[in-house]
Amino acid sequence: MYFIKKKIIFAVFSIVFAVLIVSCQLISSKPESLITIHNTGKNLYVKMNDSFNISLDSNPTTGYSWEILPYNDSIIRFIKSKYKPNSDRIGSDGKRIIEFKALNKGKTVLELSYLRVWEKKIRPIKKFKITVVVE
Repeated sequence: MYFIKKKIIFAVFSIVFAVLIVSCQLISSKPESLITIHNTGKNLYVKMNDSFNISLDSNPTTGYSWEILPYNDSIIRFIKSKYKPNSDRIGSDGKRIIEFKALNKGKTVLELSYLRVWEKKIRPIKKFKITVVVE
């Protein structure tokens, strides 16, 4: 009887120890930050030479696209933009992923407008704006 209790206590201790090790690793790992339309109006702090991605809802089949407005390109640089559809169906919506790289210390406003570029004097249907602070 004593031997069985000892084995059960050892098994429980082993499981608790394993869970603690895994949870400590999860807490100490750096989470990926996802920059979305919900970050509009906020500051984004990045370190020099780090890259960051902005993920915005998009559907190019509607004629709308995200236009990047002028910003201080000595602080951050546009790297690339790609579209990831949510499905294989024609006309489906998806995400526009826009990558930038932090070059030099400083601060710049990064603003994007979702519009049809050929429609003049018509306001964008969505706007995205953050202040990027490179430390």
